[in-house]
Amino acid sequence: MARVLSPQETAAAEQVFRYLHRAGGSADLHYVTGKYGCKKKMLLDFEGGSIFEADGDRIKLKGGAFAVAAAAAAAGRVTRKVGRRNSPNHLLTKAGFATKEGPARHLQRRIEGLLMTAGDGVLPFKAVLRALALKPSHSLKRWLPKVGLRSSSNGDLWVDEYRLFSYRMYRAVEASAFIMDHDGEADLHDLMEHLYRPPELLKDEEYELTAEGREAAYVAGLAPTAEVEEWRLEARDRYWHKGADVPTVAALPPPKETLEFTDGHIAVDSVMDRAELSTEAIGFEIILAERQVEPPLWLEAWIREYFVVEDGKVFLPFLEPWKQPPPRDPDVHVEFSHTDQEALLMNIQEEMRLRYGRVHMNAIPMFIGAKKRWLKRFFDITSYGDVIEKSVARQSREAIAIASRIHYEGYTAAEAFFDFGVGREWLRRYFIMDPETKKLSLDRARYSSWEPPPKDPEAPNPRIYTKLDAPRGYARKGHKYQKRKYGHSAGGILY
Repeated sequence: MARVLSPQETAAAEQVFRYLHRAGGSADLHYVTGKYGCKKKMLLDFEGGSIFEADGDRIKLKGGAFAVAAAAAAAGRVTRKVGRRNSPNHLLTKAGFATKEGPARHLQRRIEGLLMTAGDGVLPFKAVLRALALKPSHSLKRWLPKVGLRSSSNGDLWVDEYRLFSYRMYRAVEASAFIMDHDGEADLHDLMEHLYRPPELLKDEEYELTAEGREAAYVAGLAPTAEVEEWRLEARDRYWHKGADVPTVAALPPPKETLEFTDGHIAVDSVMDRAELSTEAIGFEIILAERQVEPPLWLEAWIREYFVVEDGKVFLPFLEPWKQPPPRDPDVHVEFSHTDQEALLMNIQEEMRLRYGRVHMNAIPMFIGAKKRWLKRFFDITSYGDVIEKSVARQSREAIAIASRIHYEGYTAAEAFFDFGVGREWLRRYFIMDPETKKLSLDRARYSSWEPPPKDPEAPNPRIYTKLDAPRGYARKGHKYQKRKYGHSAGGILY
């Protein structure tokens, strides 16, 4: 006699059926039973055993239901991502989840590339939509925060703090490599064009302006129309095919208090809101984002800040290395070796991570050998005595100096450690290090990938790391499963 299932078990089995249909017909048995709180035997007995069957450590649909689910998953008609879609071909669901990783990463790269090249990490959301021909939708707005693109209260779109820091470092090293490719002397306008219109992003823009690219974006639910607007093609043709007698369009002046240059590692919460932009100011940034004019003025200001510019030519700067202390009597003082100093640096960096990015000078004496002069080589020290990570400006200058020494000399990780106070982990983020000789070289493919290096693990959240990862009903006292007990006059204290 078949077992009669309760209403709760029937509802759970129906949920499992819908889940397996979205998953392509089969899934891990342990995951499914844990997710829906049901047992294997109950699923196999559902509807007389005609719906589910076990296949090793997996559970799958029976008969034609499995073939239908597998075909739907192969055709992209179903997805396990949360949310609904107006069309099975749409990339984003209503809840803001991407159904395909490749196209979603491509879209993220286009948006981040535009924000970094046209606005140094921030642009009005209207400018991004118009420049990239994106359709404003709830799906897009809910997807942006999931990939680290944050919106401010006044309508600006910001690159994530860590990714913004990494892209600025990539830009500094890529600019140095461009100057090296031109024998150490690059034209200012050519360098600005290279940074404003990177070749890898231009390929994407060229494809998006074709009929095939716009049709693919429209089918994916991203573009507002299936045809490329005439004004986009005319503007592109006017800029790229202008003759020698046609004067170039000068860059529009940036709006007042629009772009902020920060010397430190930015705190997103403190600089997320810019001044309210006027209609004219938004129009300026829309034209910059559409790349219909010459590179923006802030890009030239950035180049003049970090490089040497003379008569329209850009040269690599020379950064004076840190002076090493004179050798002392080995019979009286024991000098720290390179290995000892690297170990000391790693210990302090770990302490900074556990203290959420800063260590006060009063806590430094716990590290033997860490003097203030030595610390200044590897960290920044605030006026309050806090030891923090180097600022973006300082790290950019040191990266440019290391890149120039790689070009003109044979530079190693040990020399960079003593000259500029950078460890191996930092060097691996932005350069290639030979495992045997420790010689450094440039990684041009990484700079154009628009993918930042892996982020270091963060310190545990003080609000959650004290919670026990224990099953429900587990009481610490007695180390067994039991109900929580209240003692007499406990006053709210659990025994």
